Amino acid sequence: MQATQVVSLTLLWALAVSAQSIGSGKCPQPPVEQNFDPVRYMGRWHEIMKVPAPFQKGECSQATYTLSDGIVLVRNDELLKPSCGASLTLTVFQVGTERMQATQVMSLTLLWALAVSAQSIGSGKCPQPPVEQNFDPVRYMGRWHEIMKVPASFQKGECSQATYTLSDGIVLVLNEELLADGTISSIEGTAKIVDPSEPAKLEVSFFEDARPGPYWVLTTDHDNYTLVYSCTDAEIFHVEFAWILSRSRTLPKETVSELLDILKSHGINSDALIETDQTPELCSVMS
Repeated sequence: MQATQVVSLTLLWALAVSAQSIGSGKCPQPPVEQNFDPVRYMGRWHEIMKVPAPFQKGECSQATYTLSDGIVLVRNDELLKPSCGASLTLTVFQVGTERMQATQVMSLTLLWALAVSAQSIGSGKCPQPPVEQNFDPVRYMGRWHEIMKVPASFQKGECSQATYTLSDGIVLVLNEELLADGTISSIEGTAKIVDPSEPAKLEVSFFEDARPGPYWVLTTDHDNYTLVYSCTDAEIFHVEFAWILSRSRTLPKETVSELLDILKSHGINSDALIETDQTPELCSVMS
């Protein structure tokens, strides 16, 4: 339950928002190579064709796989255009496997899609910051405006806002943003409290059968501000998102600074957050 599609933190959502090919229903289950040999599969592979995705911005793409003590070291390279301000981008992932199957090779793509959908990636497991101890789900319902966020490929607009409605113990979520072409983009989902003893820890789903994304309320006064954190473990690294939300389209700088300090005190990269444009002139079309 948050101002943006938290479910994108899951592999399925990250893949969906990053790809140009999205189908209805469940994934097809094509047969895989029966004579797959992980040792022979290692080495350099050049990309001939692909489904386009925003996380791949260059050409001359290639992947190099190296098997080391049952771990596949993965290096992805691409040549960026001069306008991108760089000539080469590199990422290295390690995927553990006892028997590397062809389907496990595809999981490298899922991890890559998850990583590039966020601008804040850390090594090791997710931090475990404390959450709001006096969280009241009923008081938390209503409209929240996004003041700052960790940027993500699935969030392309401004004037972002979330509306939460409690219905039979389930939180109905409506996220909206104003796109550059003047249209309003929206998505609906549901959220629920995972453990009644910690009501400030919720899970959000925007697609049926998709793994829910975490939505942790680190602190809120329910009437003015809330600080939301979401983190997903992905093998040897973690991907984190954070949002500062307000009941109005503005929030005092002192309050914003205090909320950023809370993130920093728990080892969360507060420098990754950027401001969301909530100027009245731009956002007047948002209801």
